[in-house]
Amino acid sequence: MLFSLPLGFRLLVFGVFFSLGSGFAYAKDSVPDWVRTAANQPTASVPPSAPAVVLLDETVLTVGTDGKAVEHHRHVVKILRVRGRDEGIAKIAFDNDSKILSLKVWSIAPDGHEYAMKEKEMPEVGIPNSGSMYEDTRVKVAEPPGLDKGSVVAWEYEQRLQPYEHEDTWFFQDDIPKLAQSFALNLPAGYRYAAVWAHHAEEKATDLENNRTRWDLPATAGIDLDRVPLAPSIRSLEGRMTVHFGPASQAGAPLGSWQSVGALYDAIARDRMAATPEIAAKAKEWQPGRRTSSIKLRRLLNTSRRISATL
Repeated sequence: MLFSLPLGFRLLVFGVFFSLGSGFAYAKDSVPDWVRTAANQPTASVPPSAPAVVLLDETVLTVGTDGKAVEHHRHVVKILRVRGRDEGIAKIAFDNDSKILSLKVWSIAPDGHEYAMKEKEMPEVGIPNSGSMYEDTRVKVAEPPGLDKGSVVAWEYEQRLQPYEHEDTWFFQDDIPKLAQSFALNLPAGYRYAAVWAHHAEEKATDLENNRTRWDLPATAGIDLDRVPLAPSIRSLEGRMTVHFGPASQAGAPLGSWQSVGALYDAIARDRMAATPEIAAKAKEWQPGRRTSSIKLRRLLNTSRRISATL
């Protein structure tokens, strides 16, 4: 899950990296071939005012037979202006249910030096000013060396999706242009999907067989709101596609509809009213004639407190 950082948070990130020092690891030819291939793409079609351009953005969503999904993401960006440096900082939000399984970051400096970051050079930071007393969402931040005009930065990561969210959204438009991007969906046998598009005409998917589907998009323009007074959030304007998936056996409600939301809630909550063996045994103890009303009520309240504390 890519994350945008406010200005105050950028200062915090800068301080964290300053404290880490300059012990970045690098070696000649340390950049993978797919990064080098993307870095060689021509950028003549990019508007001169663009601070940066995304050369490659690939997402592959793989769903297991248990319905749990893992997202594999590749991203390559080139810094065109000094003010585009922030685009070269990887920021990936996660929590206990959407853990990052792996993360690798590389960069090619303007002078041609290639760098590969180490795990210890990618700190985890909280979200400041979130307004919550407690929040387990954190952000993995990676700022590679050589981040300057003309540099190329790439990262690759795998991350689990939230277990109860049987959907994923592909944000294929942002405030900077993108040259090549794709989204692939790999489903197990017996699963189906539905795609919903927003702020963009529906693109035809390519059937890769064996329940695998892929969408490819050509060059996408960025959304420039720098000179727009009282501009809305970019997220409210950018093109996106949301993919909903689930077992074909649950064909009662269309995927992505409110009916499907109700069906999901029903599946989760249906058994919550069923009495556990412990509760059933306690209920038998409180049957008429075994205890006085006051004792039964006291036992009931104590048990309720223990259950509430456990929850």
